[in-house]
Amino acid sequence: MSVPAFVKKKAQGTRLVVPKLDKATRQSVAKDLEKLGSNANQIAKYCNQHQYDAPNYEALEHNINELRERLDDIWQRLK
Repeated sequence: MSVPAFVKKKAQGTRLVVPKLDKATRQSVAKDLEKLGSNANQIAKYCNQHQYDAPNYEALEHNINELRERLDDIWQRLK
């Protein structure tokens, strides 16, 4: 949160919540989510490029399951 936003919230009497995770953990989670988004975009691009061909469903399923596992790991870190 920026300093002006902090001051505005305090002036309005808003109760500020302390982050549950330290800065390094938050940055690590953000980086992991960015990588997952990139992987999801690659899968979507592949599907769009091969929509008229017979796509490799096994590879797609493997990649999607890998994304799910990594996302589950991130959720566990956030709990």
